[in-house]
Amino acid sequence: MIYQKLFSQGRNYTDYIAQGSEAEQQAVSKVTKKLVKVELPTELQKKLATINTDVKLLIVGEMWCPDCQLNIAAIEQLTLLQPKIQCVIISKEQAENNLLSALSLNSIKIPLVLILDRDYQNQAMFIERSDSVLKHENFSQIKASYFAGDYLLDTMVEIINKLPV
Repeated sequence: MIYQKLFSQGRNYTDYIAQGSEAEQQAVSKVTKKLVKVELPTELQKKLATINTDVKLLIVGEMWCPDCQLNIAAIEQLTLLQPKIQCVIISKEQAENNLLSALSLNSIKIPLVLILDRDYQNQAMFIERSDSVLKHENFSQIKASYFAGDYLLDTMVEIINKLPV
């Protein structure tokens, strides 16, 4: 089972951050400070609280990637709010070597998040940015606010809504 194997090879969030440059780590630190102020809507807090089985997030990401710096930090926040959610991060190279055919993809856009159930079965995916950002009619209009971290809640909401609960 490829997902289980890759999950066992993944790095935890702390190790993932540690391998970044000082500038990359500072960018993530800035995002993390912003996340402390983000409050999930009550309905989503309740949904997180009802999770009673392990959920595994296999994340493909690189510290040099601004989308990863934002979205992986937001996803890590979910693991702090609900300990039954576990995440590990693998490199884009590992994904390209192991996931392209398994997921029927032509390329790997990062971050790529595979939402796995406790048996490592893929239940859903999150690719690159939240749908609210990807489907925006003109990204250039929201680009500055996106990279300032104003869409972190959207990422968290999308992941929560895709969790197998």
